[in-house]
Amino acid sequence: MGNSNFILSMLLRLIIGLTLFSVLLFLPAGTFDWPEAWAFIIILLTYAIALHFLIFKDNPTVLKSRQHYRPVFGVDTLILLVAGVFLIIMFILIGLDVGQFQWTSPPVPSLFKYLGFSTLICSLILFMLVLKENTYLSRVIEVQEKQTLISTGPYAFVRHPMYLGNVLFVLSLPIALGSYVALIPAVLFLVCFIPRILFEEKILIKELKGYQEYMQKVRYRVIPKIW
Repeated sequence: MGNSNFILSMLLRLIIGLTLFSVLLFLPAGTFDWPEAWAFIIILLTYAIALHFLIFKDNPTVLKSRQHYRPVFGVDTLILLVAGVFLIIMFILIGLDVGQFQWTSPPVPSLFKYLGFSTLICSLILFMLVLKENTYLSRVIEVQEKQTLISTGPYAFVRHPMYLGNVLFVLSLPIALGSYVALIPAVLFLVCFIPRILFEEKILIKELKGYQEYMQKVRYRVIPKIW
């Protein structure tokens, strides 16, 4: 019964999430005649179904832990709130730009849109790899009881691969849907996470055994060869 209730809860969250994304895109656009936006919704739906079946089957713990969204630190709450505002603005601007005002002129070339969707799909695959590799992954900054250091899979290349996925996702989405203007709040969304990553690493150095040695081995936080 417990697992059945959890699956129903996940399905409900999935429906609410897809509905929210759809509203934030189609309502500002003022039209449903937008193939790129429908392609995005279908891709997101496919990802969500695959994620819940593949990851929940092998490791229900990580999904259950990510259902609870209670930031432990006040600074984390503030950062997530500001980042969330920029993310919402990004979606709204995409809809307004593509659907009503055509601020992006000339339009984004089809080749760029294809590259955008390809990068978007890569980001979702990276999310899945991270979730599968790290059973302690949480939405909040915390070190869980009995948590051990993860240095395999994507963590062998960067220390925070989930943030790398965020970079790929947020920067590719406006291009895929046809808006250069929306890249402004997308970049601001990502900038919000710089202090969060630095703060998180201080906590990990202090509370997670072996993390400081891991930092020496894997030098880059999010983007290989850059930062």
